Amino acid sequence: MIEPVLTPPVSKSDAERALILADIMGVSSPVLGIGEAALPKDVKIVRDGLWALRHQKAMINCHDGGAPFRFLVTQAALIPGTKIEFVGTERLAQRPHDALINSLITSLSPLGVRIEYTPGQWPVTIETPETSIQPTSFSVKGSESSQFASSLLLGAARLVARSHRAITVNLEGKIASAGYLEMTCRWLELCGFNLENSSAGITVTHFHEPRGFPAVPGDWSALTYLLPIAWKTGSLVEHVVLQADHPDKRIIEQLRTIGLELRFVAKNVAAVDGELRGGLKFDAGLAPDSVPALVAIACALSVPSTISNTSILRVKESDRVEGVRSLAHAVGASTELSGDVLKVTPSTTRRNFAFDPRGDHRLAMAAVTAAILLEVKVSLTDRECVQKSFPAFFSEVAKSGRPALADSKQLLS
Repeated sequence: MIEPVLTPPVSKSDAERALILADIMGVSSPVLGIGEAALPKDVKIVRDGLWALRHQKAMINCHDGGAPFRFLVTQAALIPGTKIEFVGTERLAQRPHDALINSLITSLSPLGVRIEYTPGQWPVTIETPETSIQPTSFSVKGSESSQFASSLLLGAARLVARSHRAITVNLEGKIASAGYLEMTCRWLELCGFNLENSSAGITVTHFHEPRGFPAVPGDWSALTYLLPIAWKTGSLVEHVVLQADHPDKRIIEQLRTIGLELRFVAKNVAAVDGELRGGLKFDAGLAPDSVPALVAIACALSVPSTISNTSILRVKESDRVEGVRSLAHAVGASTELSGDVLKVTPSTTRRNFAFDPRGDHRLAMAAVTAAILLEVKVSLTDRECVQKSFPAFFSEVAKSGRPALADSKQLLS
Protein backbone atom coordinates (compact mmCIF):
# COMPACT_ATOMS: atom_id res chain seq x y z
CA MET A 1 0.00 0.00 0.00
CA ILE A 2 1.31 3.44 -0.95
CA GLU A 3 1.19 5.93 1.92
CA PRO A 4 -0.43 9.29 1.16
CA VAL A 5 2.01 12.22 1.11
CA LEU A 6 0.97 15.47 2.79
CA THR A 7 2.50 18.71 1.53
CA PRO A 8 2.93 21.90 3.57
CA PRO A 9 2.66 25.30 1.90
CA VAL A 10 5.54 27.69 1.38
CA SER A 11 6.64 29.28 4.66
CA LYS A 12 4.78 32.57 4.84
CA SER A 13 7.26 34.00 7.36
CA ASP A 14 10.17 33.24 5.04
CA ALA A 15 8.29 34.30 1.92
CA GLU A 16 7.34 37.68 3.38
CA ARG A 17 10.96 38.48 4.15
CA ALA A 18 12.13 37.13 0.80
CA LEU A 19 9.63 39.25 -1.12
CA ILE A 20 10.75 42.46 0.57
CA LEU A 21 14.43 41.70 0.06
CA ALA A 22 13.86 40.80 -3.59
CA ASP A 23 12.09 44.14 -4.03
CA ILE A 24 15.00 45.97 -2.37
CA MET A 25 17.50 44.17 -4.61
CA GLY A 26 15.42 44.65 -7.75
CA VAL A 27 15.24 40.96 -8.61
CA SER A 28 12.33 38.69 -9.53
CA SER A 29 9.84 37.71 -6.87
CA PRO A 30 10.85 34.44 -5.17
CA VAL A 31 7.24 33.20 -5.17
CA LEU A 32 6.50 33.66 -8.87
CA GLY A 33 6.71 29.93 -9.47
CA ILE A 34 4.04 29.13 -6.88
CA GLY A 35 0.45 28.88 -8.10
CA GLU A 36 -1.83 31.69 -6.97
CA ALA A 37 -4.25 29.32 -5.25
CA ALA A 38 -1.44 27.84 -3.14
CA LEU A 39 -0.04 31.16 -1.89
CA PRO A 40 -0.88 32.06 1.71
CA LYS A 41 -3.06 35.17 1.94
CA ASP A 42 -0.46 37.06 3.99
CA VAL A 43 2.17 36.45 1.30
CA LYS A 44 -0.19 37.85 -1.33
CA ILE A 45 -0.73 40.95 0.82
CA VAL A 46 3.02 41.61 0.99
CA ARG A 47 3.48 40.96 -2.72
CA ASP A 48 0.57 43.20 -3.70
CA GLY A 49 1.58 45.85 -1.16
CA LEU A 50 5.07 46.11 -2.62
CA TRP A 51 3.53 46.41 -6.09
CA ALA A 52 1.31 49.23 -4.79
CA LEU A 53 4.33 51.07 -3.39
CA ARG A 54 6.29 50.69 -6.63
CA HIS A 55 3.36 52.01 -8.67
CA GLN A 56 2.42 54.79 -6.22
CA LYS A 57 -1.05 53.52 -5.48
CA ALA A 58 -3.15 55.31 -2.89
CA MET A 59 -4.03 52.48 -0.50
CA ILE A 60 -2.85 49.11 0.81
CA ASN A 61 -5.39 46.84 2.49
CA CYS A 62 -3.57 44.53 4.90
CA HIS A 63 -6.80 42.77 5.93
CA ASP A 64 -5.85 40.85 9.12
CA GLY A 65 -2.13 40.51 8.34
CA GLY A 66 0.00 41.65 11.26
CA ALA A 67 3.38 40.95 9.67
CA PRO A 68 2.34 42.37 6.25
CA PHE A 69 1.23 45.64 7.84
CA ARG A 70 4.26 45.97 10.10
CA PHE A 71 6.74 45.14 7.35
CA LEU A 72 5.10 47.26 4.64
CA VAL A 73 4.61 50.35 6.80
CA THR A 74 8.38 50.68 7.30
CA GLN A 75 9.07 50.12 3.62
CA ALA A 76 6.52 52.80 2.72
CA ALA A 77 8.13 55.29 5.10
CA LEU A 78 11.54 54.86 3.43
CA ILE A 79 10.56 55.02 -0.25
CA PRO A 80 10.81 58.56 -1.70
CA GLY A 81 7.59 60.12 -2.97
CA THR A 82 5.22 57.80 -1.11
CA LYS A 83 1.71 58.96 -0.27
CA ILE A 84 -0.36 56.03 0.87
CA GLU A 85 -3.03 54.91 3.32
CA PHE A 86 -2.98 51.58 5.13
CA VAL A 87 -6.25 49.96 6.16
CA GLY A 88 -7.19 46.58 7.61
CA THR A 89 -9.60 44.75 9.86
CA GLU A 90 -10.75 46.03 13.23
CA ARG A 91 -8.81 43.25 14.95
CA LEU A 92 -5.59 44.21 13.16
CA ALA A 93 -6.03 47.84 14.23
CA GLN A 94 -6.36 46.71 17.84
CA ARG A 95 -3.17 44.63 17.82
CA PRO A 96 0.10 46.18 19.11
CA HIS A 97 1.79 48.57 16.66
CA ASP A 98 2.65 51.61 18.78
CA ALA A 99 6.29 50.72 19.41
CA LEU A 100 7.02 50.38 15.68
CA ILE A 101 5.07 53.43 14.54
CA ASN A 102 6.54 55.61 17.29
CA SER A 103 10.04 54.46 16.34
CA LEU A 104 9.43 55.48 12.73
CA ILE A 105 7.98 58.83 13.77
CA THR A 106 10.91 59.57 16.10
CA SER A 107 13.57 58.75 13.50
CA LEU A 108 11.87 59.98 10.33
CA SER A 109 9.73 63.00 11.21
CA PRO A 110 12.79 65.30 11.46
CA LEU A 111 13.65 64.19 7.91
CA GLY A 112 10.31 65.22 6.49
CA VAL A 113 8.33 61.98 6.68
CA ARG A 114 4.74 62.50 7.82
CA ILE A 115 2.99 59.61 9.58
CA GLU A 116 -0.60 59.98 10.77
CA TYR A 117 -1.50 57.24 13.23
CA THR A 118 -4.20 56.88 15.85
CA PRO A 119 -3.90 53.66 17.90
CA GLY A 120 -6.73 51.26 17.18
CA GLN A 121 -7.98 53.14 14.13
CA TRP A 122 -7.60 53.19 10.36
CA PRO A 123 -6.24 54.59 8.16
CA VAL A 124 -2.54 54.92 8.87
CA THR A 125 -1.26 57.55 6.43
CA ILE A 126 2.34 57.95 5.28
CA GLU A 127 3.78 60.69 3.11
CA THR A 128 7.49 60.92 2.32
CA PRO A 129 9.69 63.54 0.60
CA GLU A 130 10.54 63.16 -3.08
CA THR A 131 14.23 62.94 -2.23
CA SER A 132 15.95 60.08 -0.41
CA ILE A 133 16.30 60.29 3.36
CA GLN A 134 19.04 58.76 5.45
CA PRO A 135 18.43 58.17 9.17
CA THR A 136 21.39 56.76 11.05
CA SER A 137 19.49 54.54 13.47
CA PHE A 138 16.18 53.30 14.82
CA SER A 139 15.28 52.27 18.36
CA VAL A 140 12.41 49.98 19.27
CA LYS A 141 10.98 47.93 22.11
CA GLY A 142 10.46 44.32 21.12
CA SER A 143 8.64 42.87 24.10
CA GLU A 144 5.28 42.74 22.29
CA SER A 145 6.51 41.43 18.94
CA SER A 146 9.78 40.63 17.23
CA GLN A 147 8.16 41.88 14.02
CA PHE A 148 8.90 45.47 15.06
CA ALA A 149 12.65 44.86 15.03
CA SER A 150 12.40 42.71 11.90
CA SER A 151 10.50 45.47 10.11
CA LEU A 152 13.14 48.05 10.98
CA LEU A 153 15.98 45.73 9.94
CA LEU A 154 14.31 45.19 6.57
CA GLY A 155 13.96 48.95 6.34
CA ALA A 156 17.63 49.37 7.20
CA ALA A 157 18.44 46.95 4.38
CA ARG A 158 16.62 49.19 1.90
CA LEU A 159 18.60 52.21 3.10
CA VAL A 160 21.96 50.41 3.05
CA ALA A 161 21.36 49.00 -0.44
CA ARG A 162 20.58 52.53 -1.63
CA SER A 163 23.21 54.59 0.18
CA HIS A 164 25.85 52.03 1.31
CA ARG A 165 25.84 53.67 4.75
CA ALA A 166 25.47 51.59 7.91
CA ILE A 167 22.18 51.69 9.84
CA THR A 168 21.70 50.47 13.42
CA VAL A 169 18.51 49.10 14.94
CA ASN A 170 18.77 49.55 18.71
CA LEU A 171 16.78 46.92 20.63
CA GLU A 172 15.27 47.97 23.93
CA GLY A 173 14.52 45.18 26.38
CA LYS A 174 13.82 41.51 25.74
CA ILE A 175 12.63 40.50 22.26
CA ALA A 176 9.48 38.39 22.06
CA SER A 177 9.69 35.33 19.79
CA ALA A 178 13.38 35.97 19.15
CA GLY A 179 13.55 33.09 16.68
CA TYR A 180 11.69 35.17 14.12
CA LEU A 181 14.20 38.01 14.49
CA GLU A 182 16.94 35.43 13.91
CA MET A 183 15.09 34.38 10.76
CA THR A 184 15.14 37.99 9.53
CA CYS A 185 18.88 38.24 10.18
CA ARG A 186 19.49 34.98 8.34
CA TRP A 187 17.56 36.24 5.30
CA LEU A 188 19.51 39.49 5.31
CA GLU A 189 22.80 37.61 5.33
CA LEU A 190 21.67 35.18 2.63
CA CYS A 191 20.78 38.17 0.46
CA GLY A 192 24.18 39.84 0.81
CA PHE A 193 23.77 42.15 3.80
CA ASN A 194 26.48 42.16 6.47
CA LEU A 195 25.37 42.44 10.09
CA GLU A 196 27.16 43.36 13.28
CA ASN A 197 25.63 42.50 16.65
CA SER A 198 26.28 44.44 19.83
CA SER A 199 24.75 44.64 23.28
CA ALA A 200 22.65 47.57 22.06
CA GLY A 201 21.30 46.13 18.82
CA ILE A 202 22.04 45.08 15.25
CA THR A 203 23.80 47.13 12.56
CA VAL A 204 23.37 46.52 8.85
CA THR A 205 26.85 47.58 7.70
CA HIS A 206 27.00 47.04 3.94
CA PHE A 207 25.60 45.12 1.00
CA HIS A 208 27.15 42.98 -1.72
CA GLU A 209 25.30 41.22 -4.52
CA PRO A 210 24.82 37.51 -3.72
CA ARG A 211 25.39 34.86 -6.37
CA GLY A 212 21.73 33.90 -6.45
CA PHE A 213 18.50 34.43 -4.59
CA PRO A 214 17.75 31.88 -1.84
CA ALA A 215 14.88 29.43 -2.18
CA VAL A 216 11.87 29.81 0.12
CA PRO A 217 11.42 26.67 2.28
CA GLY A 218 8.27 24.84 3.27
CA ASP A 219 6.35 26.04 6.32
CA TRP A 220 7.26 24.56 9.68
CA SER A 221 4.20 26.25 11.19
CA ALA A 222 2.04 24.08 8.91
CA LEU A 223 4.11 21.03 9.81
CA THR A 224 3.04 21.41 13.44
CA TYR A 225 -0.36 20.15 12.22
CA LEU A 226 0.68 17.80 9.42
CA LEU A 227 3.20 15.80 11.44
CA PRO A 228 0.78 14.66 14.19
CA ILE A 229 -1.89 14.03 11.53
CA ALA A 230 0.65 11.91 9.61
CA TRP A 231 1.40 9.90 12.75
CA LYS A 232 -2.28 9.16 13.37
CA THR A 233 -3.12 8.30 9.76
CA GLY A 234 0.05 6.55 8.63
CA SER A 235 0.77 9.26 6.07
CA LEU A 236 4.08 10.73 4.95
CA VAL A 237 4.96 14.43 4.97
CA GLU A 238 7.23 16.07 2.41
CA HIS A 239 9.32 19.26 2.54
CA VAL A 240 10.47 18.41 6.07
CA VAL A 241 13.76 20.29 5.80
CA LEU A 242 15.72 20.01 9.03
CA GLN A 243 18.25 22.59 7.80
CA ALA A 244 15.55 25.29 7.72
CA ASP A 245 15.82 27.81 10.55
CA HIS A 246 12.31 28.31 11.89
CA PRO A 247 11.02 28.61 15.49
CA ASP A 248 8.25 26.09 14.87
CA LYS A 249 10.81 23.39 14.11
CA ARG A 250 10.63 22.85 17.88
CA ILE A 251 7.66 20.61 17.11
CA ILE A 252 10.22 17.82 16.58
CA GLU A 253 11.45 18.14 20.17
CA GLN A 254 7.90 18.26 21.48
CA LEU A 255 6.86 15.15 19.57
CA ARG A 256 9.93 13.36 20.89
CA THR A 257 8.99 14.14 24.51
CA ILE A 258 5.70 12.30 24.03
CA GLY A 259 7.20 9.27 22.30
CA LEU A 260 7.03 10.20 18.60
CA GLU A 261 10.04 10.28 16.25
CA LEU A 262 10.54 11.35 12.66
CA ARG A 263 11.74 8.67 10.26
CA PHE A 264 12.95 9.84 6.86
CA VAL A 265 12.01 7.58 3.96
CA ALA A 266 13.46 9.87 1.26
CA LYS A 267 15.10 13.27 1.10
CA ASN A 268 12.93 15.66 3.14
CA VAL A 269 10.08 13.09 3.27
CA ALA A 270 9.24 11.83 6.76
CA ALA A 271 6.99 9.40 8.55
CA VAL A 272 6.20 9.79 12.26
CA ASP A 273 6.52 6.66 14.41
CA GLY A 274 5.92 5.81 18.05
CA GLU A 275 3.29 5.56 20.79
CA LEU A 276 1.99 8.48 22.81
CA ARG A 277 3.17 8.80 26.37
CA GLY A 278 3.51 11.55 28.96
CA GLY A 279 2.55 15.19 28.64
CA LEU A 280 3.88 18.32 26.96
CA LYS A 281 5.78 21.14 28.62
CA PHE A 282 6.33 24.14 26.38
CA ASP A 283 7.35 27.79 26.57
CA ALA A 284 5.01 29.69 24.25
CA GLY A 285 7.49 32.55 24.03
CA LEU A 286 9.85 30.39 21.99
CA ALA A 287 7.36 29.57 19.24
CA PRO A 288 3.89 31.02 19.88
CA ASP A 289 2.47 29.81 16.57
CA SER A 290 3.06 26.20 17.65
CA VAL A 291 0.72 26.46 20.62
CA PRO A 292 -2.64 25.72 18.91
CA ALA A 293 -1.26 22.50 17.43
CA LEU A 294 0.33 21.54 20.76
CA VAL A 295 -2.97 22.04 22.58
CA ALA A 296 -4.66 19.81 20.00
CA ILE A 297 -2.03 17.16 20.73
CA ALA A 298 -2.37 17.69 24.50
CA CYS A 299 -6.07 16.82 24.25
CA ALA A 300 -5.14 13.38 22.87
CA LEU A 301 -2.65 12.49 25.62
CA SER A 302 -3.31 10.59 28.83
CA VAL A 303 -1.78 13.06 31.31
CA PRO A 304 -1.89 16.86 31.65
CA SER A 305 0.30 19.24 29.65
CA THR A 306 1.49 22.73 30.60
CA ILE A 307 2.26 25.74 28.41
CA SER A 308 3.98 28.75 29.95
CA ASN A 309 4.38 32.38 28.85
CA THR A 310 0.98 32.34 27.18
CA SER A 311 0.39 36.11 27.43
CA ILE A 312 2.02 36.60 24.02
CA LEU A 313 -0.90 34.66 22.52
CA ARG A 314 -3.45 37.30 23.50
CA VAL A 315 -2.49 39.70 20.69
CA LYS A 316 -2.49 37.33 17.74
CA GLU A 317 -5.21 37.15 15.05
CA SER A 318 -7.48 36.32 17.97
CA ASP A 319 -6.98 35.95 21.70
CA ARG A 320 -5.41 32.53 21.33
CA VAL A 321 -5.29 31.87 25.06
CA GLU A 322 -9.07 31.87 25.14
CA GLY A 323 -9.19 30.24 21.71
CA VAL A 324 -7.16 27.17 22.67
CA ARG A 325 -9.03 26.88 25.94
CA SER A 326 -12.31 26.88 24.01
CA LEU A 327 -10.95 24.17 21.74
CA ALA A 328 -9.88 22.03 24.70
CA HIS A 329 -13.28 22.44 26.35
CA ALA A 330 -15.06 21.61 23.07
CA VAL A 331 -13.40 18.19 22.92
CA GLY A 332 -14.09 17.50 26.60
CA ALA A 333 -10.71 18.41 28.09
CA SER A 334 -10.38 20.81 31.01
CA THR A 335 -8.02 23.77 31.39
CA GLU A 336 -6.60 25.80 34.22
CA LEU A 337 -4.96 29.19 33.70
CA SER A 338 -2.66 30.37 36.48
CA GLY A 339 -1.04 33.67 35.56
CA ASP A 340 0.33 32.96 32.11
CA VAL A 341 0.69 29.19 32.61
CA LEU A 342 -1.97 27.06 30.93
CA LYS A 343 -2.64 23.50 32.07
CA VAL A 344 -4.58 21.19 29.76
CA THR A 345 -6.02 18.00 31.24
CA PRO A 346 -7.34 15.56 28.64
CA SER A 347 -10.63 13.72 28.92
CA THR A 348 -11.02 9.94 28.85
CA THR A 349 -14.12 10.26 26.66
CA ARG A 350 -14.34 11.08 22.96
CA ARG A 351 -17.06 13.18 21.36
CA ASN A 352 -17.82 15.00 18.15
CA PHE A 353 -17.75 18.76 18.58
CA ALA A 354 -18.52 22.10 16.97
CA PHE A 355 -15.96 24.88 17.04
CA ASP A 356 -15.76 28.56 16.11
CA PRO A 357 -12.13 29.41 15.23
CA ARG A 358 -12.89 33.14 15.56
CA GLY A 359 -11.46 33.84 12.12
CA ASP A 360 -8.08 32.48 13.26
CA HIS A 361 -6.39 30.14 10.79
CA ARG A 362 -4.31 28.37 13.41
CA LEU A 363 -7.29 27.62 15.64
CA ALA A 364 -9.20 26.15 12.68
CA MET A 365 -6.29 23.85 11.78
CA ALA A 366 -5.82 22.90 15.44
CA ALA A 367 -9.48 21.88 15.70
CA VAL A 368 -9.16 19.55 12.70
CA THR A 369 -5.92 18.14 14.10
CA ALA A 370 -7.60 17.44 17.44
CA ALA A 371 -10.53 15.74 15.71
CA ILE A 372 -8.21 13.42 13.77
CA LEU A 373 -6.10 12.56 16.81
CA LEU A 374 -9.23 11.85 18.87
CA GLU A 375 -10.96 9.98 16.01
CA VAL A 376 -14.01 12.25 16.14
CA LYS A 377 -15.54 14.83 13.82
CA VAL A 378 -15.67 18.61 14.04
CA SER A 379 -18.06 21.16 12.59
CA LEU A 380 -16.23 24.44 11.88
CA THR A 381 -18.13 27.71 11.55
CA ASP A 382 -15.35 29.20 9.40
CA ARG A 383 -13.17 27.18 7.07
CA GLU A 384 -11.99 30.03 4.85
CA CYS A 385 -9.72 31.52 7.52
CA VAL A 386 -7.03 28.91 6.68
CA GLN A 387 -6.38 30.90 3.48
CA LYS A 388 -4.15 33.15 5.57
CA SER A 389 -1.34 30.62 5.83
CA PHE A 390 -2.38 27.24 4.34
CA PRO A 391 -4.94 27.52 1.53
CA ALA A 392 -4.74 23.81 0.70
CA PHE A 393 -5.06 22.59 4.29
CA PHE A 394 -8.35 20.75 3.88
CA SER A 395 -7.35 19.10 0.62
CA GLU A 396 -4.07 17.96 2.16
CA VAL A 397 -5.86 16.56 5.20
CA ALA A 398 -8.28 14.74 2.90
CA LYS A 399 -5.33 12.85 1.41
CA SER A 400 -4.82 11.17 4.78
CA GLY A 401 -8.10 9.32 4.37
CA ARG A 402 -9.34 10.32 7.80
CA PRO A 403 -12.60 12.33 7.52
CA ALA A 404 -12.67 14.89 10.31
CA LEU A 405 -15.05 17.57 9.07
CA ALA A 406 -18.81 17.42 9.45
CA ASP A 407 -21.65 19.92 9.40
CA SER A 408 -23.72 20.59 12.50
CA LYS A 409 -26.53 18.27 11.37
CA GLN A 410 -24.11 15.38 10.89
CA LEU A 411 -22.80 15.85 14.43
CA LEU A 412 -26.28 15.30 15.78
CA SER A 413 -27.05 12.27 13.64
